[in-house]
Amino acid sequence: MLELQTLHNFFPNLKHLDLTFNNLQGTSFGSYYLNNLEQLLLDYSTVDDNFLQSIGALVSLRILSMQQLNASQLTQGWPHLKSLKRLVLIRSTTLNYKMWQTMGNLISLEDLSMYDCQLSGPIPTAQGTINLP
Repeated sequence: MLELQTLHNFFPNLKHLDLTFNNLQGTSFGSYYLNNLEQLLLDYSTVDDNFLQSIGALVSLRILSMQQLNASQLTQGWPHLKSLKRLVLIRSTTLNYKMWQTMGNLISLEDLSMYDCQLSGPIPTAQGTINLP
């Protein structure tokens, strides 16, 4: 388990954190220790199923990369990441209907990469908080 307080003690102004290829089960990102973090790379890492809710406290997060993220199923839906501009979900097979419903919470999103996600079924156009033209 990664101790985020230790990172904060050594790097209190950390803006970019690359945790690619790590086992992050048991790690909570919902802490004030990373309040300056703007970019979080979690490609090919393993996370808990409640991971999405724990990153909701990262108020400065602008870029989130979860390429081929390893989680059995991210069931919580997207938190209100109001600053998030870029989301990379390449080869992520953990996407589900709940995540689509709450994608409307990502109000600043400008770039969404979902290459090879094996999507199936319709994308909701007026379900939950999402409302696509």
